[in-house]
Amino acid sequence: MKISELLQENEPARPLSAPSSTPPSAPSLDDEPEDIEGSEEDDETSTEDFVDSVKSVAGSLGKDLYSITVYNTGDNFANIEQDIKNAGILEQIDDPVVQSYLRQGDAAVGNEKAISCLIMNSRNGQFILFNSGEDGRGLDTDVNRLTSDGVIDVDQVNVLRDIDSLGKKYNHIVNKVSWRPGTEAEGRNAEMLYNILDRLKAALSLKEPVDRIKNVYISPEQRAKNKAMSDEIFSGAKERIAARKAARAAKEQGGTGRELR
Repeated sequence: MKISELLQENEPARPLSAPSSTPPSAPSLDDEPEDIEGSEEDDETSTEDFVDSVKSVAGSLGKDLYSITVYNTGDNFANIEQDIKNAGILEQIDDPVVQSYLRQGDAAVGNEKAISCLIMNSRNGQFILFNSGEDGRGLDTDVNRLTSDGVIDVDQVNVLRDIDSLGKKYNHIVNKVSWRPGTEAEGRNAEMLYNILDRLKAALSLKEPVDRIKNVYISPEQRAKNKAMSDEIFSGAKERIAARKAARAAKEQGGTGRELR
């Protein structure tokens, strides 16, 4: 039924020649009621807009799942700063999971050697937080809960379970290794750590931002800090090499060399 018909019984008749006082932009009496109310298509279009934006910088996990990160951990977590482009895309999304992800501190990600990203289900525009490092163990929400809440579908479960399993393995091994941001991991488990880290990034199809500002001015203070860090790394390497040489020399002379290690 049209609006004019709904009002007809309660409104006195007007001359047919009476001019209409309805502004051009206002709803017409000949409109159907549902034409005046907000259309669900508007919300769907908005969702499609940010889904496409995220997909343009994200890694595909298959099954309509995508990963997006604002961090680049390629320098042994030495320079953790949110990427402007990826962060700018996420800042436009009114979602508590997304906003919580953006609020985490850069220093925490670096110090905890964390792989931190969001996983988006492009079927419904829902986001899942992933964080694995010294403190984080993987998915922020259990896979079964994500399924029952309708965040993911049944056919997407195994993809996330595999990723979550690697996240737990990385959390376990990173806590067994001596590793300061900006330096190589050390200890008997270092090789295993890098292996699991590579597998985790591959499973996440992680597209870490790689844009760099060319010819940027570096202040004398920053140059001094960079040099101090490089000298420290170089000095540590020299000490380890000298210790190994001394141990071998002692062993050749009949000693075990254990006291020198």
